[in-house]
Amino acid sequence: MKRRDFILREVAARRERRNDLLFPVGALVLALAAMYLVGWVSAFVSAILIGVILAAAWVREQQVRRTNEQLDVNRDAEQLGEIGFTRSVDTVALEGLPVPVVIIDQARKILGSNQSARKLVGDTAIGKPLSTLIRNPEILDVIERSRLSKTTQEGEYFSSIPVDQYYAVFATPVDADKTALVFHDLTPIKRADRMRADFVANASHELRTPLASLTGFIETLQGPAREDPQAREHFLAIMQEQAARMGRLVSDLLSLSRIELNEHVIPDEVLDLKPIVGTVLDGLIPLAEESGVNVESDVADDLPHIYGDRDQIVQAVQNLLENAIKYGREGKKVRLTLSRSTSQKKMVEIAVRDFGRGIPEEDIPRLTERFYRVNVEDSNKQGGTGLGLAIVKHIVNRHRGTLSIESQSGEGTVFRILLPEARPSDDLYR
Repeated sequence: MKRRDFILREVAARRERRNDLLFPVGALVLALAAMYLVGWVSAFVSAILIGVILAAAWVREQQVRRTNEQLDVNRDAEQLGEIGFTRSVDTVALEGLPVPVVIIDQARKILGSNQSARKLVGDTAIGKPLSTLIRNPEILDVIERSRLSKTTQEGEYFSSIPVDQYYAVFATPVDADKTALVFHDLTPIKRADRMRADFVANASHELRTPLASLTGFIETLQGPAREDPQAREHFLAIMQEQAARMGRLVSDLLSLSRIELNEHVIPDEVLDLKPIVGTVLDGLIPLAEESGVNVESDVADDLPHIYGDRDQIVQAVQNLLENAIKYGREGKKVRLTLSRSTSQKKMVEIAVRDFGRGIPEEDIPRLTERFYRVNVEDSNKQGGTGLGLAIVKHIVNRHRGTLSIESQSGEGTVFRILLPEARPSDDLYR
């Protein structure tokens, strides 16, 4: 409203300044003409009469002009009000949509977008070619088909940065010069389909061995060991261990599937890592004492908060500490460090270090793969499923962080998680 009033006042002022020049200029021209034709005295009298006539005419002209200007101002204000109202309604409607919407022109340059779409194209996308922000030939093909047919056309868009995301894209002509692109997120559906397929494949593969063992022990107990109490106790203990392993395996598979299903959704809960880490450390005291490992912690005082999922952060830190205690127990010491990152700005670092035998260099790139274990026999003894680090990796990915692993033979291993600080000005996390 203030902008419109300013514009109207400026237009009216310019008109008034232009019209005000007509009277003095007209009077000067007539006076000079009179002095030239009838002499100075007569010219003086004539100038007075002319001035009176012009003054009367000027007053009348001012009244008419002001009346007309008021009518023009009222009409312009109504038009501006209608335009402003329409734009306001369009903007509110566009911003209120829960799905990403991008408006482009004939040259495929971005004219506008809503809040959901700015997570895809950025906050400074206005005026930029769509192809420089979303590099996907199929979207360009959908736009062209929509422009030629003047109907809504559909295609698919896949992005792997920062995590895998799938969209159905609808291109609809708005008018002769504009096209609206609507993105429908298919990621949950795609992930659910893949989760079901992966769960069946992994479960059938990994459960085959313990199930075969259980079947064999049951047959033995039903046959030769039926009347042997000592053998029966031995086999029942092994069966209990195998059943517990299957339970852990199914639990980890379900946990990993749930994390992957929501990996594209950035957490928005503000977390203080200090009490979270403290809770994890307290819970692992019995395991550390049983393994003869001393767990040390070094937590910085001025630690910023992060945006995250509390349960998942607990799970990630717990998995790393459990691995360090179980597989680095030879060093008799595990250290957890929580601090600001010195390698990357605006990042919080969680580092877990053991002082065990270390991990061979060739195994490090594969540690976060599902069911990959450096030493299968040792992992089975420790009750591992081969999914712990895969879970940590996907949790870190969901939090838009990084996971790095450093190890030296005979000196131990360091697992380092970097997570972005909670910054109110960062639109990505609001």
